[in-house]
Amino acid sequence: MTEDDLIKTSDDLTPADCRQRHMLDLLDKCKSILGDKKADYGINNFIESAEFLRLMTDIVISPMDVAYVMMGIKLSRIKTLRKRGLPPVNESLADSIVDAVNYFVLETRERERYEQASKAKDEERQVSSSSKPHEPGDRSTAV
Repeated sequence: MTEDDLIKTSDDLTPADCRQRHMLDLLDKCKSILGDKKADYGINNFIESAEFLRLMTDIVISPMDVAYVMMGIKLSRIKTLRKRGLPPVNESLADSIVDAVNYFVLETRERERYEQASKAKDEERQVSSSSKPHEPGDRSTAV
């Protein structure tokens, strides 16, 4: 989107511009809600939830798995609401969709954290293995 696009009046907007602006507004809503919930839940709630499950059940799951479960719950609710065709009693269908989008974002955050931690561990292993003294006769590093 160019600077000229941002200063268009609503009379100047094409239907495509309106749809794009609406999509950006929806993403802004997702971002705002995600920020509000971050203030309530903190940034480690998926890690803590995975650890809690491990302590309670001896089942080891990752924070990403927690995100998948939350996505599944939200998508199941969306399916039920659409299938039933009745107005929701609690949060709207639109709110549930925003929540689902945010769970996908949170899964990405957790996956990126995992990948960064794995990369750091690999680098640490490489450093520690290269600094180990070699046994006499060990030809693995011979030139």
